[in-house]
Amino acid sequence: LKILKEMQESSTDIEVTRAPFGWTKAFSIQVKGHPLAESSKVFSKESSKEKTSTALESESKIKSYWYIMTPDGKMEEIEKFNFSNHKQLEILAKYESAKKRSVDEPPPHVNLMKKLAIADYEPASDSGNMRFYPNGRLIKSQIEQYVTDKIRDYGGVEVETPIMYDSHHPSMESYFNRFPARQYSIDSEGKHLFLRFAACFGQFLMASDFQLSYKNLPYKLYELTRYSFRREQSGELVGLRRLRAFTMP
Repeated sequence: LKILKEMQESSTDIEVTRAPFGWTKAFSIQVKGHPLAESSKVFSKESSKEKTSTALESESKIKSYWYIMTPDGKMEEIEKFNFSNHKQLEILAKYESAKKRSVDEPPPHVNLMKKLAIADYEPASDSGNMRFYPNGRLIKSQIEQYVTDKIRDYGGVEVETPIMYDSHHPSMESYFNRFPARQYSIDSEGKHLFLRFAACFGQFLMASDFQLSYKNLPYKLYELTRYSFRREQSGELVGLRRLRAFTMP
């Protein structure tokens, strides 16, 4: 601006007219942070609370009635049933009816899985997320291959779907509130995502886009998820019996 004024003053025979064009009217500054820092930059009263699905809230209020059905079709209340000749059934019945999943002492397989170098807890991860050694990975892969072969013999075709979904997607929100499971949640770019606890809804979403006729039915989709996730309560986690990250067909 100073140079323009000096040019104007030094030119006696040139008429100068000024107009406010070309000047910067405004500018903005953006600071890009690390993605992990960016995901934690929003705070609210609700952010510290863990959201619980409608299904989980409803499950805690449900009152259950337990019966034993005998081979002749008769129903008998579990408290009145004679378990004297059915000891294994009694163990199962008490386990299911008590709904107690916490563990007082580690089951025998915990020491075995460590001793045989099959699997172990991973201190650097969340509870219920295991590391599998070569022996464990070999056993696991053989089971996975066996299941896959059986499904293929049955006529199933294998697919692969995402491990995370938008919890506010119309289909997901409905499913989310009907299935009593605790999810891992992730906030990303304004979306509230959750890690899948099963693969079936991914297959339903995929199949909904297919062009199928009666000639294609029954159409059998199959996926072996590695991994599915459920944030089971910490007191219920023990060895390989109850996990937060697991393989599931």
